[in-house]
Amino acid sequence: MLTEFALPIQSLLLTTGAGLTTLTLKSADPSADFSPNGLLERLSLMHHLQSFAIHFDAPRFDDDVREQSLIMTHVTLPNLRSFGFEGKSAYLEALLPHITTPLLEKLYIRPLEQRELSVPHLLQFVITTENLTGWLRSAVLRFTTWDASVELYPDVGAQTYSLCLCIWGSGRDRQGAFPARVLDVLRPVLSEVVHLTLEYREGVAAIKFGQRDHQPDRTDWRKILIC
Repeated sequence: MLTEFALPIQSLLLTTGAGLTTLTLKSADPSADFSPNGLLERLSLMHHLQSFAIHFDAPRFDDDVREQSLIMTHVTLPNLRSFGFEGKSAYLEALLPHITTPLLEKLYIRPLEQRELSVPHLLQFVITTENLTGWLRSAVLRFTTWDASVELYPDVGAQTYSLCLCIWGSGRDRQGAFPARVLDVLRPVLSEVVHLTLEYREGVAAIKFGQRDHQPDRTDWRKILIC
C-alpha cells in the first residue's frame, strides 16, 4: 500500500513490481503525476495482480477529453479478482475502456462527485465483464440523508457482493433522491434482480441540522421500484 505518496509513476518500486498480487494507491500527494496512461503502462507489467484499489483524487489529472484521447496502452489483468476505486469519475472513465479483467469477481466504485454522475464506460465495463455480472439476483440498497450505495449479489444470502456503487450527496436532496440516482446508473444490469432489501439510517448530521422532517418524494420511489 502506498499512502500519501509523491512517488513518480516511473519509480522502480512500480516498474519492478511484476510479482505483486495486491496493490493499493491511497492519498496521492499534490506533486504526484499519476496520469491514466502512465498507470496503465505500469499495470501492464503486473500480470499476477489479484487485488487492486485506488483511493485518491488524482491531483494533476486533466479530465479534458483531449487527454483521454491520448491513452494508447491497453492492459489485460488475467488474474485480477477485486478492483476498488474512489476518486474522480473522469479518471475512472479514462481507465476502464483500456482494461480487460476476465476473472474479476468484485468491483467497488465510489465517485467523488456530489451531483451529476455520467459513467458510460463504467456501465460498459460491468456489462462486458461476464464473470462479474453473469448472475446478479439480489440487491441491497443502503442510504442515509447524505449518501447511498447499492450492493449486487449473485444470489440471496451470498456473503460477498459482486458490485458496489456508492454516491455522496449534500444532505439537501430529497430522501429518495440518492437511492434513485445510484440505481439509475446501474439500471441496465438490474433486470435479473429478484430480491431487493432497503436499509435506511438517518445520519447524525441530518439530525443536528434539523433535516429529519424532509418528506420523501414519490417520484423518486417510483424510479427505485421500477428498476
